[in-house]
Amino acid sequence: MIKATGISWTHVFDYKSKTTRKEYLLAWVGNILIYLIGGMFLLPMVTAWIEYPFHITENARMVGAYVEAIVIVTAFALIQISLNVRRLRDVGMSPWLGLLMILFPISWIFFVAIAFIPSKSSKK
Repeated sequence: MIKATGISWTHVFDYKSKTTRKEYLLAWVGNILIYLIGGMFLLPMVTAWIEYPFHITENARMVGAYVEAIVIVTAFALIQISLNVRRLRDVGMSPWLGLLMILFPISWIFFVAIAFIPSKSSKK
């Protein structure tokens, strides 16, 4: 799972290659675990660490937390869209379907389904 997740992070802007079922599922689960662990433990710790020496107000702390959250969510969205596009290419579907991730609750059903579709064999 660590290797598949690492590949998904290092190939964020790679929309041309393909991802197998195994790589897709392992990277998907790995990214969710990292996101949850980061959201529960790391984000509050970083926020507390940044605010301590500056003695900032509650409003400034909230703005900082929102900016951190936007950066983290954007990073994970880019990683997941890239992973989805590569999997869609492997299945033989239009890579543009990778943008369905924007429709959050509905998209999870679709992307779980494509995780189980076998790869389309390429004739050489």
